[in-house]
Amino acid sequence: KKYREFVDLLGLMPDICEILGLEKVPHHTTIDKVFLKLKNLVLSILLTATAGKKEPIDGSIDGTGFDRRHSSRHYTKRCKLTIRSLKVSLLIGVKNLKIHFVHITTTRKHDTKIMLSILKKTKQKIKIIRGDKGYDAKEIRDYSRSIGIRPLIPHRDFLPIDKMHNARMNKKDYNKRVFNETVNSMLKRKYGDYVSSVNWWNQFKEILLMCIVHNIERNCVFLIGFLRS
Repeated sequence: KKYREFVDLLGLMPDICEILGLEKVPHHTTIDKVFLKLKNLVLSILLTATAGKKEPIDGSIDGTGFDRRHSSRHYTKRCKLTIRSLKVSLLIGVKNLKIHFVHITTTRKHDTKIMLSILKKTKQKIKIIRGDKGYDAKEIRDYSRSIGIRPLIPHRDFLPIDKMHNARMNKKDYNKRVFNETVNSMLKRKYGDYVSSVNWWNQFKEILLMCIVHNIERNCVFLIGFLRS
């Protein structure tokens, strides 16, 4: 919900206000200011915590876009924003569909640079990493193998040897990359394909919060399944 919608919804639930220890429903600008003060480090720690135990990740990386124009067309026009979307790259676990790392940019940074940055920054060990042909780079394969990661990235078909490498790839393992599209679809269908905040840092936090809530929902699904069994 947007700030105004959230405040209106909270006003209809006095029991929730009592649980939160609120004497009255706060103004929507108060929530906006508090959200701006929230540190990115806190959200990053929450994302890691909700992703689960530090087991080796059977992972996959893919990018998607979130619209920025929804926040304020007047703001977009006044600030002369030429790029009106966020490029969001997600590192997910293909077994449980949880998000382990998020990379967000407004630039036209190439996928190979983004993937290399994610591999260097993530603290959790990765055993397999998948990506489409957009991540095809010798630098990525060499770095992945040097730290014990098995890269499953098809070669772009420039030479016959590239076709040979692709033919030798385990298609059953590589095809699990489609779970990235599943996670992208889950995020956008539940929380929207846009960010509402005007401030860049708040837009970044919005995406992180989406991923945190997604991980919490995945944990609830596994808990409910365990209790039913």
